[in-house]
Amino acid sequence: MLAKKNEAGQGHHSKDARPEKTHQKKQLSPESGDGSECSDGTEVNWYIVALEDGCCDVMSICEGQSLEHELSPPRKVWGPFQSYEGAIARRIGLIRSGKCKPY
Repeated sequence: MLAKKNEAGQGHHSKDARPEKTHQKKQLSPESGDGSECSDGTEVNWYIVALEDGCCDVMSICEGQSLEHELSPPRKVWGPFQSYEGAIARRIGLIRSGKCKPY
């Protein structure tokens, strides 16, 4: 939810105040600082995973590792994507098509 500041510098919300969900991209394996390579030198793959509440989260995993054993219970997964930006673009498409809820 975006907050706008009025001329007096006080913030107000454009919509009614609701508690915000705090979803963040999750890492299933350690990565190097730039996000394109894992600590073991393999490439990072990005996935979209459907959560129990209907939202979709972007997760990363190192190439050659299995995503299925990390998820319990099994969930709907889209990917792999070679970049975080590519996964986000696909997640937007899934939200627009009704397959995922926004946060």
